[in-house]
Amino acid sequence: MKEGPIIFFENKGVNIIYFNITNGEVKIEEEKNNLFSKEKTIQCFYNTDESFFEVELDFNFSIPETYYNLPDKLLVISDIEGNFEAFRNLLFSNSIINEHFDWTFGLGHLVLNGDFIDRGNFGIQCLWLIIRLEQLAEKAGGKVHFVLGNHEIMNMQGEHRYADVKYDKLCQVLNIEHKELYSVNTYIGKWLSTKNLVEKIGNILFTHAGICPEIALSGLSLKQINKIGRKNLYGTTNFNIVSNNIEEIIMSNNGPFWYRNYFYAPKNKQAEIEMILNCYKVKYISVGHTRQTQIHFFYNNKVINTNVDHSEFKKGLSEALLIEKNIFCKVNEAGEKEII
Repeated sequence: MKEGPIIFFENKGVNIIYFNITNGEVKIEEEKNNLFSKEKTIQCFYNTDESFFEVELDFNFSIPETYYNLPDKLLVISDIEGNFEAFRNLLFSNSIINEHFDWTFGLGHLVLNGDFIDRGNFGIQCLWLIIRLEQLAEKAGGKVHFVLGNHEIMNMQGEHRYADVKYDKLCQVLNIEHKELYSVNTYIGKWLSTKNLVEKIGNILFTHAGICPEIALSGLSLKQINKIGRKNLYGTTNFNIVSNNIEEIIMSNNGPFWYRNYFYAPKNKQAEIEMILNCYKVKYISVGHTRQTQIHFFYNNKVINTNVDHSEFKKGLSEALLIEKNIFCKVNEAGEKEII
């Protein structure tokens, strides 16, 4: 099967690498392109029959805003974890894309709330599709929001124990460390390095895992949290931290991309949730990260979790959150809709 591309920046050009997997072995196909400053369309292969979609390379990487107005339609997906088929099916069945991977959601917004790589076989393809849809949505007046999750940050920091073995073999052939696949010396890594840890859309705060009380009470704005996060993406996540340093807390297991206490220690948390909502002047917090059997609300309809199992072994259980004119619904791969 042909896969890729992985695109490395090289001098004044780019090195576009595709690879084949035959009997478990990786073989490299390499193309050099010295037209760094010019547009180029690349193909991204996503199936064993070498089906592909195209992406137009844009080297003007920019940092997204932190605050947005709430659109009439907004679809939220999290924790796809490399399951490209489920991702595509959710988008197609709910009229976000057509069969050619074109944007069909008009002025709507698509929020992708972290963890789109690891575990499944096609994480790189998921990211390339997001890049394609970002570009097409902008042209249509819509918007794609990609919020970083712990799995993106883990791979950027060199932690790849959940990655498919083919990426280890690819790195061996390329004679690089795994984290170099996501470094700022690659197209995808450079793109990831611009992304946010938190975004506020209308009266909803989106973050992959959650906001802990220490961060909420720090007085930092959401924009400042994002700035700190981007500065430290290629550092180290500290899981055993005891610190009053807010930057260290943001990049710890109490940070927005890893915090679990909304669900692992939920007793008597309502007042804490209300305090966090008040700090950021929002009505809801939307998270993923901690898996649920279905999308639903917690804490008197204040927190909503969108992390469900999208894997091929759980077909039919994949869900997304659709918000239409302040009505919250869950939708599935069949395009069925149910008010939450």
